[in-house]
Amino acid sequence: MLLSDLEYPTNKIIHNVLFHSGRGAGAEQYNFEKKTKKSNFKIMKRQRFSIKLYDKSLQFGLTIPLLKFEVKFHHMEDLKRNGKKLCLSDTTNIDVLKFLGSIVQKKWNETFIYDWTIDKSKLNARQKIKIKDYKNPNYWINLSENRNRNQFSKELNLYKKIVENNSKKVHQYIGEQIFKK
Repeated sequence: MLLSDLEYPTNKIIHNVLFHSGRGAGAEQYNFEKKTKKSNFKIMKRQRFSIKLYDKSLQFGLTIPLLKFEVKFHHMEDLKRNGKKLCLSDTTNIDVLKFLGSIVQKKWNETFIYDWTIDKSKLNARQKIKIKDYKNPNYWINLSENRNRNQFSKELNLYKKIVENNSKKVHQYIGEQIFKK
């Protein structure tokens, strides 16, 4: 999914994408990938799929920033629709494209981005302390790996409440842009 004309700089978005956490799966960190070409590139790998997030304009030397959010499946099993595997010729079917779009939207919703637009002056003392933890991917990974899913969910809900009440909701905005496509 390519996104252009975003309200926020693509390098800021990429830098603040921290981890992916799907239903029943622990948090998996996005990492910068080293490439020989100039790029701003993060990737998160799971057994059945991987997600890449990068500035496509750097690859082609464009002046307009293009954020690319890419979901790659390693097994066709994950792309079954109504019990039938999809093939390349199916991508001309509008219903199949909507189905694939819903997968991309779901993977974005499972991706955690630290919202740098949080107005810290509106936070209480406890929230100001917690927000330092929330922007550290290792904090989330440790919560997830300690098999304390309740604590992970509790902290995630507290973070979401802070974002909802005190920020410009960057994650939601980008998700809406993906859904428009």
